[in-house]
Amino acid sequence: MMGRWQEGEVQAFRILQFAFILLFLFEGLDKFFYLMANWSQYLPPYLLHFFGGHARVAITLVGVIDIGLAIGLLYKPKPFAYLASLWLLAIAANGFFFGHHFDIALREFVFSLAALSLGRLNSKTQNSG
Repeated sequence: MMGRWQEGEVQAFRILQFAFILLFLFEGLDKFFYLMANWSQYLPPYLLHFFGGHARVAITLVGVIDIGLAIGLLYKPKPFAYLASLWLLAIAANGFFFGHHFDIALREFVFSLAALSLGRLNSKTQNSG
């Protein structure tokens, strides 16, 4: 029988897993349709230059990565939680150093910590349930 604390850890893990799958899936899909945001405005200049000024191509690639993270978090949450944390940390760093969306950069940094927590919780709960 699972102890109360361990049960809470499993619940926290599942809540974070669900939240990150939704986040990456919906934001990833929207990078193809631009319904939630004009994603091109968040693209740092060096990436725009790297893609030859084709912001839509760069954002589509980011969308594919986001969707890949969502699928990975569904099937292999531990390694993909750490990848998601690094991805979100890279987005935050771009916001802090190359952009002017500091509020979004801070949010992405906090999300990266939450994704790191998801990976750590998976380590504690993988044998429970």
